[in-house]
Amino acid sequence: TSSSSSSSSSSNEVTSVFDLGSQMFYTCLYANAITFLSDLTVQQSILLYGYYKFYVTKQRERKLKKLRNGTSTCTTDEDGKQNFIIAHKKKKKNGDDDVNDKG
Repeated sequence: TSSSSSSSSSSNEVTSVFDLGSQMFYTCLYANAITFLSDLTVQQSILLYGYYKFYVTKQRERKLKKLRNGTSTCTTDEDGKQNFIIAHKKKKKNGDDDVNDKG
């Protein structure tokens, strides 16, 4: 009788097979949802950080490429920050350059 008195004191008293099945279903559902969402959150965080690093690297490569081509200059502040000044060159249309008239 001591086991029946301890089970009656719990708030989730099982009175039928359907109550037991319902409790098992929701317990498993919540347990799986917690693990699924935690894995998903970690995975999305890693992907977001990876994309951020990729984007920053691409921006840096573009700036360095413009510096190498002579279309921009780089200056350094007192704080050590680099500032890029980008000057765009106008492209000449075909035929606007030196025209050679042979006739």
